[in-house]
Amino acid sequence: MQTFHLLAYSEWHWGIWTLLCILAAAGLLAVLSPRWFAYLVKRSNTWVDSDGFFRQLDRRVEVDRCVLHYCRWFGVVCVAAAVLLGLVVLPLMSMQWVAWLLLGLVGASGLVALASPPLFARLASFSSMWIDSDRFFKRLDRRVDVDNCVIRHSRLFGAVCVVVAVILTIFLHYAA
Repeated sequence: MQTFHLLAYSEWHWGIWTLLCILAAAGLLAVLSPRWFAYLVKRSNTWVDSDGFFRQLDRRVEVDRCVLHYCRWFGVVCVAAAVLLGLVVLPLMSMQWVAWLLLGLVGASGLVALASPPLFARLASFSSMWIDSDRFFKRLDRRVDVDNCVIRHSRLFGAVCVVVAVILTIFLHYAA
């Protein structure tokens, strides 16, 4: 089945044409009236600050204490989950070698936890190193104000939007 045939005649048909109409309307508005386009961009641009929400998710949770405290129970649960998933879910999957690999790792960690809790504790403390990624993501987390560039060159942006909408419309219409 061709991809564009699927896009043009599936249940997404009206969604695709609606998005193309919105793109063409935004392009025409930017070409015909840059002042109105700039006004609408300024009114619709809202910066959502998600730091407060993600700061709660970003704190370190000491799972090792709980797992190491109930080491044998964790081993029983891992072995049972590996067996259950191997019997029920594995026949339904297409990439079975990945599932076998993951189930083998879960089952092996469960067996190690059952057989030798001190060895499991050493493996868990060695493998649970915390990697601090704040320095790397701090550079990516700064705000880039694209609106000023778009508003300054709104006629060019509008022309590009209209051309893209026309090309996509022709392409989707004749690809079927």
